[in-house]
Amino acid sequence: MINDGIDGAEAGRRESECLATTQPWCDLVSYYQPFLRTTKLMNRLSTNPSRTCKKMRDIPT
Repeated sequence: MINDGIDGAEAGRRESECLATTQPWCDLVSYYQPFLRTTKLMNRLSTNPSRTCKKMRDIPT
């Protein structure tokens, strides 16, 4: 995205739009929403990686 000439805010907006309108992401139940978006994923992985990985195994594919 940086190579496309957009900043972090625009990348975040596009990511949110994509997750809200693209299956299977837009169809996930609210329980799984906290796992989505780059910043949320980075925060979760940096604070408790083993717990997060265990929970992510339960996400249906």
